[in-house]
Parts: sequence; C-alpha cells; structure tokens
Amino acid sequence: MKTLPRSYRFLPLLGALTLPLSLAAADPAKQSADAPAPAGCSCCVVKPTEAGKTYTLRGIIQSELPERQALLVKHEEIPGFMQAMTMMFQINPERLPPVKAGDTITATMQRSDAGTWLLEDVQVIDP
Repeated sequence: MKTLPRSYRFLPLLGALTLPLSLAAADPAKQSADAPAPAGCSCCVVKPTEAGKTYTLRGIIQSELPERQALLVKHEEIPGFMQAMTMMFQINPERLPPVKAGDTITATMQRSDAGTWLLEDVQVIDP
C-alpha cells in the first residue's frame, strides 16, 4: 500500500476547518447589512397575496444606477417583513425628485408583477 506524501495528510483537517466558514458565508442571516442582497435571498418572504402590498421605507442612497433605472439604497429594517440591508430598487426616473448618493430618503416600496422591488413617492429628508 502506497503512503500519501506528507503535504496530503493535512487535507482532511483543512476541509474540517474551511467547511464551517463556507456554510456561514452561505447563510443569508449572517450577511452584512452593508452588502447588497443577493438575488433569491431568503431575507424576506413575499406571499403571493402580498405582491401588491406597499411598505414604508427609510434609507440612504448608496448610488444611482441610471442605466438600470434604479437606486441602490441601504435601508432600515421593515419590522415583521425585512431586515435592514442594501438592495437595488427600480424607479420611474420621470417621477423621481433630484437625488444623489448620500441622501436620506423615505419612499413606498412594493413588489412588481415581474418580481422586482419598486420605489415610489421618494422624498429626500433631513438625516
């Protein structure tokens, strides 16, 4: 029977050490509020009957995404619905007041029929 080279003897230990780290990275509950929410995350649960329901949102604009007609917003927790996080919201540019990165806003958030999040009635407020 052939023996493994010395460097291969530590592979099981390496796997045992890295597996918990990779599992923690895949857990949406452990994600930072500063990181944008990944597509299909389980941070919020939208029931089919709630697809048209609106929620009040307060947050800070991180960046404008004009090519996508969207804003990247770091928002506060929406109690009982969604944890605080940074996520992209579709907007109607014709109905958007002048905004810039760093502005604190309030808005009405809702899920579109296509499954994207929409922001309406965006208002810039004092922080």
